[in-house]
Amino acid sequence: MATTGIGAAGTAFADGDPHFFRQLKDQVMQPGESAERLFWGGNGDGTYVYALSKEELTDPSWAAGGVPDGMSVERNGCAPAAGVEGVFLCEKAPGEYTAPSPGVTSQSSAAHNTTLHFGIAFAPAGSDVSAAVTEAQTAGSLPPAASHVASKVTLKRAEEVAKNTIGLSSPTLPAGGTATHSVTLHALDAGKLHVSWWPVKGQRLWDRNEWKPEVTSISDGSTATCRQPGPDDYIQEMHPVLECDVTPGDVTISYTVKADAGLAAWKVGVKSRYDVYTPVPTVASPSAKGGFQVESSKPVMDRYGLFAWSGRYLSGRTRSPYSPDPFRGYHEVSGYWAYDTITKLSPVTGYGRAGALVARDKNGSLHYYAPQVKDWEWQYEDDFTNPILPWAFKRSTKTGSGWGKFNVIEGVGDVSGDKKDDLVAREKDTLYLYKGTGNPDAPFAARTKIGTGWGKFNALKGGADLTGDGRADLIARDAGGVLYLYKGTGKAAAPFAARTKIGSGWGQYKDIVVTGDTNDDGRTELVARDKANKTYLYKGTGKAAAPFAARKVITGMEGTKLF
Repeated sequence: MATTGIGAAGTAFADGDPHFFRQLKDQVMQPGESAERLFWGGNGDGTYVYALSKEELTDPSWAAGGVPDGMSVERNGCAPAAGVEGVFLCEKAPGEYTAPSPGVTSQSSAAHNTTLHFGIAFAPAGSDVSAAVTEAQTAGSLPPAASHVASKVTLKRAEEVAKNTIGLSSPTLPAGGTATHSVTLHALDAGKLHVSWWPVKGQRLWDRNEWKPEVTSISDGSTATCRQPGPDDYIQEMHPVLECDVTPGDVTISYTVKADAGLAAWKVGVKSRYDVYTPVPTVASPSAKGGFQVESSKPVMDRYGLFAWSGRYLSGRTRSPYSPDPFRGYHEVSGYWAYDTITKLSPVTGYGRAGALVARDKNGSLHYYAPQVKDWEWQYEDDFTNPILPWAFKRSTKTGSGWGKFNVIEGVGDVSGDKKDDLVAREKDTLYLYKGTGNPDAPFAARTKIGTGWGKFNALKGGADLTGDGRADLIARDAGGVLYLYKGTGKAAAPFAARTKIGSGWGQYKDIVVTGDTNDDGRTELVARDKANKTYLYKGTGKAAAPFAARKVITGMEGTKLF
């Protein structure tokens, strides 16, 4: 069962509490820390009386008045009561927001479990303050009332708190089925237990409505009271599962997890943390980590990015956890992108697991930006609050000069069949292939000629498989607005098959981008923006005869150029 010692003051509160005493919580600190104020409320005009004691507030003789060894008082504008050890009078004048409150500091050498008990009582302006002094001194033995409260500050040494231990059992969760998970806690101190899930290293973040296993039942034992966090507790990188108020003792908390039949094969990290200190400690709380696999035939699909480039600044977009639109999550990419051409070698995923950028400067030098892998698990092991951006690239590598002669430079993905992303460049009418090497210091091999006759096209776009055969393809648009498909062959000597016509009317678009899969169907999509800056999504079909379905409008696309 829950205890009032955690998350609540030492006594109950009456309804209609005018002083916000109900906000007061018992505090647990490390020796050497301080509580700036014992109470942050107090809005009634009059005197707030604080009675500080080495023992519980039940002795009318006040024999234990004052602070225990290892603690000292900061008055903060409160006056000591004449002739009464450990009692302070804190006046709230009309017009002030709240009354002052004493604080306490502690010595780093203070003993484990050193405890300061304190009571607060309110004397309205013009009333008998001495009656409030007695009320504060004995608040621990009085029935609940809106005029007084009792609480305490306890010092606990970190080496002793570390003796609280946690064990986890998190078996495989079958999609469409259930599994029973548990936490075993050896609790020497009262505290709050947190259990959370997150996608482990090497996977992307969950979309907001994507991760839907539910806890259907909880067995919390005799010394714990648990709840499931609500939607307001959710953040994208972490899924809170349980919060439990725990009293000292050994307890096993079991909970049944149910998975939707369509859940993908995620690898899920589990962390349990036991907070004894309040507020957030300066040392790590006792914790345990584990994990489980979702047993599913459905793979985890990645999230691909669309970039908007102003000529100087670059931003990346991917599926937002808060929107069904495919490119609503917006993140600036650090750096100054003053180039005349930028292209991605293949569709870029969030958190740097695939896709590099290539940029040409005004002097004709080519620069290579390898993706910066952003495995964020390390950052969230002990801190689930710091945000981390999904778009980052390593410092650029200059790959060479003389690229100013090319009128098109375009990343085309792996068109040579060696699992390394390639680049094509057009000089006048001739198209060349630069095979990728996989070495960021020298990312491209010497060029080979693909062929002539490519000057009739005003757009060449590629980087991904459009036809469902696993090979990267290329699309080309001519001056008449006709779009053609060049199927990839996977052979460097002749990387593209003969062209086939996709359709006409594509001259209306100023930007055409092959984006990767945006809707988890395993097919590559295309984004196009017209001259009126209206942006459209063409869903992929995976069929060479008609690689794209009918377009639909998507919103939120700023930037001079999309790629």
